[in-house]
Amino acid sequence: MQRKRKALARVGVLLLVLLLMTACAPAASMRNPGLESGGGQGQPKDWQVKSYANQFSIATEGGVVMLHSDVADDLRVVQSVKVKPNKPYVFSAEMRIENVEGTGAGLSIDNYELDKSCVYSWRGTGTLDWVRVELAFMTGPDTKEAVLALRLGGYSEATSGTAYFRNINLEQTGESYANFQLLEPWEQNTPVERTRSSHWYQAVFSLFIMITLLFGMLFLVGIQPNIGRINSVKWDKGMFGALLGGSLLIALLARVLLTVVFRGHPTDITCWIGWGNTVAMRGLAALYEGWCDYPPGYMLIIGLISKVQGFLKINSYGTFGLFGYMLPAILADIGIAFFVMKAAEKQGFGVGMQYFLFIFVMLNPAAMFLSGAWGQIDSILTLLLILSFYSLYRNRRVPSGLFYGLALLMKWQALMFGPVLAVAFLLSIRWKERELRWRDIIYTALAVLAALALVFAVSLFGMGQQHPFWFVERFIDAQSGYNYLSVEAYNARAIFGGNWKQLPELELIITQLIGGDSTLLRADPRGVVQLLLGWLAIAGAVVGGGWMLIKEAKRGKWDLFARRGSLYLAAAFCMYMIFTFGHYMHERYVFPVLFLLVLAYIHYKDRRLLLCAMLLTLSTFLNVSTALYIHMPNATHIVRGQADHNMVVRFCSILETAFFLHFAWVCYDMNRRAKTEIETEAEVPELTNELEGVPI
Repeated sequence: MQRKRKALARVGVLLLVLLLMTACAPAASMRNPGLESGGGQGQPKDWQVKSYANQFSIATEGGVVMLHSDVADDLRVVQSVKVKPNKPYVFSAEMRIENVEGTGAGLSIDNYELDKSCVYSWRGTGTLDWVRVELAFMTGPDTKEAVLALRLGGYSEATSGTAYFRNINLEQTGESYANFQLLEPWEQNTPVERTRSSHWYQAVFSLFIMITLLFGMLFLVGIQPNIGRINSVKWDKGMFGALLGGSLLIALLARVLLTVVFRGHPTDITCWIGWGNTVAMRGLAALYEGWCDYPPGYMLIIGLISKVQGFLKINSYGTFGLFGYMLPAILADIGIAFFVMKAAEKQGFGVGMQYFLFIFVMLNPAAMFLSGAWGQIDSILTLLLILSFYSLYRNRRVPSGLFYGLALLMKWQALMFGPVLAVAFLLSIRWKERELRWRDIIYTALAVLAALALVFAVSLFGMGQQHPFWFVERFIDAQSGYNYLSVEAYNARAIFGGNWKQLPELELIITQLIGGDSTLLRADPRGVVQLLLGWLAIAGAVVGGGWMLIKEAKRGKWDLFARRGSLYLAAAFCMYMIFTFGHYMHERYVFPVLFLLVLAYIHYKDRRLLLCAMLLTLSTFLNVSTALYIHMPNATHIVRGQADHNMVVRFCSILETAFFLHFAWVCYDMNRRAKTEIETEAEVPELTNELEGVPI
C-alpha cells in the first residue's frame, strides 16, 4: 500500500512538473534567432528568401543578415513559427539601413498567403545606424502560425537600398489587446480594390486640385472683397454662441470623417502607436534605447494615450483608437481658434469678423487635413509658439520661456523660431528706465533658464543609461536622418528637382576642409553649392525677421510692446522664407506661419496679410494632401515619381514660391508706408482706416 502511495505521489509530481513545463514553455519557438549562416542563397539557416524582382543579394555573417536590392523590390527573409490563438506577441530586432528609398525597411508578420493578414512595424528610410525595432501583434482566433519577416519593402510597397538585421527575438507577453496590431485579413484587398487601374490612382491628384480651387474661389471671390461687410455683421450673444457651437461640431465631424477615410499617414501613425505602446509598457527611457526622432514631451502624451486605450481595451488600429492619437492636435486647433477669436475681439473687430476668423481656423482645409487625415501635431507647436509670443507681449517673460520650452519638447522645429524670439526678448527690455531695465534683464535670464530647465527635466525621464544631455545628440541625429534638399516640401528648391535629392553632410564638408581634403567638393560640387545656398537662405531669413523687429521697435521709440503684431509678423516672415528657400524642409514646416499671419492681420489690420494667409492655406493644403496621398498603400508604387506626380510637385512649388514673394512685397510695402513715429492710442483708428484702404 505504501509503495502504491509512493508511486502515485511520483506520478502526481511528474504530472505537476509536466504541467508547469507546459505552462512555462514559450508559446513560439523560433529557429536560429542568432542568424547563423548556412542558407542556400546567403540567408541564415532555417530562414527562406522571398522577392518580387529577383535582383537582390543577401549575406549572413557574425549574427547579422544583410538584404540589398538596387531596384525597387519587396525583399524579405522569412520563417514560420507556431503561435497560440488570441495571444499578444512582440517581434523585435536591431536594424541598420543604408540609402533605403521607398516605403522602407522593418519587421513584418507575413501571413498574407495563409489568411490574407499582414502587419508591419515602423519602417525606416534613408541611412540610420543600429536602432531597435519592435512589432507588437495580436493573433486571431484561428491563428496557429506566424510568418516572421525581416523586410526591405512590403506588399505593393517596393523599396531599394540595404538593410541589416541582428538580435532577433519573439516572445509572448501579458499586455492587453489594445496595444497590439490585430493579425486579421486586410479589408482593402477586395476584388474592387484589386481591379482599380493606375489611371484611377493618378486621377486623385485632380481631386485635391479641385478642392483647392474651390477654397481659392471662396477665399478670393466670396470673402476677401467682403471683409468690411463681414466685420459689420451684428449678432446677439445667443446667436453668436449657437453659430460657434454649430461650427465647432461641424469641424469635429469633418475631422472624424477624414480619420475614417485616410486613417493617418501610414508611417507616422505606426510610429505613434508603436512609440506610445513602448512608453506605456516599458517607460520613456526604453523608447530612447532605440530609434525615435521626436522630443520626449510628445512621447509622454502618446504614452498616456496608449495607456488609456490599453486600460479601456480600445483597439489602437480601429477608427476610435486612431482618433485618440489625432485628438491632441485637434484640441490644439480648437485652442488656436478661440485665441484668434479673442484677439480679434480685443482689437475691436465686430462679431462677424470674430466668427469668420474662428471658422477660418477650425474649417481651414490645411489644418483639418493635418490633424484629421494625417495625424500630425504641427498645430500643437503653433499653439505653444503663439502662447510664448503672447506672454512676452504681456511682459510675462518666464511663462514665455516655459511655453517655448514646451514647444521644443513637442517638435524640434521650434528651434527655427528661436533667433527671432531672442531678438524680441532683447528689444523688449526697457533700456531707458534703469530700474525697469534691470528687472527685464533678470526676468529674461530667468525665462531662458526656465526653458532650458524644463527641457532638461523632462529629458531625464528618457535618459536611461545615456548621459544627461543625450537629447542634444538625439536632436543632431534627427536632423541628419533627413539629409535631403526637400522632403516633400513644395518650395523653390523643389521646382528644379530638389525633392528627395540627397545632400552632403555639412559636418563632413567642414572636417574635410579643415584637413585640406577636397574629395567631397570634387565628387559633388553641385550638392555642396545647394547646401551652402540653403544655409545662406536660412541666415537671410533670420536677419530679415530681426530687421523687421528692430524697425518696429525703433518706430516705437525702442518699445517693442507698442506694436503687438510685430513678433507675429517677423516670425512668420522668417519661417516662410526658410521653408521656401532653405533645405531639409518637410511639407508641414510652414504650417505655423498660417495662423501667425492671421494674428498679424488682427493687430495691423492690413487686409493683404489676411490674403497671404488664404494663399498659404491653399499651397499648404495642396502640399500636405498630395504628400500624404503618395504614401498611401497602392498609390505609392503607382503614382510616386511618375509624370503626374512630378508635374503636381513643380506646379505647387511654383505657387508656393510666388505666394511667398507676394508676402515679402507686402512686408516691404508695409514698412515703407509706416510713419517714422508710432501713433498714440488715440491715433490708432486713423492708422486702421489708412491701411484698410490699401489696394490688394
